[in-house]
This record gives sequence, structure tokens and C-alpha cells, in this order.
Amino acid sequence: MFPKKNIYSSVIIILFIMHGFSLLHANGDDDHTASGSDNAVTEVKLYAEGYTLNFEAVITLENIKANEASTQKIYLSDYKTNTPVENAKIQIEITDVDNSKITIPVEIEPGVYEFSVEFPEIKKYDILLNITSGEINDLIAINEADLANTVQTEVTEPVDNKFSIIKAIENWPWIIIFIILISLIAYIFYRIGKRSNSKINFPNTN
Repeated sequence: MFPKKNIYSSVIIILFIMHGFSLLHANGDDDHTASGSDNAVTEVKLYAEGYTLNFEAVITLENIKANEASTQKIYLSDYKTNTPVENAKIQIEITDVDNSKITIPVEIEPGVYEFSVEFPEIKKYDILLNITSGEINDLIAINEADLANTVQTEVTEPVDNKFSIIKAIENWPWIIIFIILISLIAYIFYRIGKRSNSKINFPNTN
């Protein structure tokens, strides 16, 4: 049997270690929350959109400079089912923009079409999409798409916060305390076991 005094001491040490470990874990959670909010990446997308009873189209209007060609995308979907419309033929007309400055959209992904356009200046434009998909032909008119003030969608992507060397350095006092306490309790149990073995009375064989 272990002496009661040693048992009580061991229980107190174990409880103290558990408390210290919980504080270390809490500090890690606080760092995770703060880091996640500070390092969040915000992506701003500029676009114009229009729809009919057949199709819905979203056109990106990003990185546009006057008299410079820029690559844009058209996201085309079925208005009723919201599924991507593949293998469609799209013709684009833009007010005050020469047709020679607009390339024919090419599908790069299901329902995603890429084209190049050169705007003469940064202002409002009327965009007309002539869409043919199978036997369906439709026109989508997007009026007064303002290149200087298009709709902005902010997409926030929190950074994945995994355990790092920096966090380990920040929490080094707790780590050292935890290691010391683990070593101490291991030593106590070793001494208890050694003392108990030394008090074993072997039967007299004589």
C-alpha cells in the first residue's frame, strides 16, 4: 500500500498539471481566433449581371484600364435550375466599343466563358449578350454597367491556423512548466515504488 501522504501529494500534482495544460490550451485557442481574423484574405470581385426567363449571366469587370485590353469572364447558368450552361454560343455588343475590340467568348470551364475587351474610357456601358444554347436563343441586356462603380462582392477566406514554431515559442513558459511537472511526478512515483519494494518482507525459508 502507498502511504496516504504520498498519494495525496501525487493527486495534488496531477490536478495542478491538468490546470496548467488547460491554460496552455486556452492560450492556443485565443491565438487561433486572433490570427484567423487578422490574417483573413478579402477578395473583391467586380461584376455586372443580367437575366431572362432562360438564362442568367454574370460578367466580371476587373482590372480594366482605358484603351487597354483586359480578360473577362461570363458565368452563364440556367435561370430556373441554376446549372451551368455548356457549349453555348455568345455574341457580345457593348455601346461605344468597336466590335473589333471584343473577342468571341471561349468556354474554359463548364458554364464559364472567357473573352477579351478594350474599353475606350472608364464610364457606364450598355452590354448586350446574344446567347444560343441548343434550340434556345435569347438576349440579355445589362444596362449602364458602371466600370467606375460596379457591384463589389467581398469573399473572406480565413487562413488555416495550424500549429507552428512561432506559437510554440510564444507558449514556451507553459511548455517548460508542463515538462518539469511531468518529470517531477514520474520521479515521485519512481521513489514510491522503490521505497515499497525495499519494505517487502520475504518469508523465512529456514
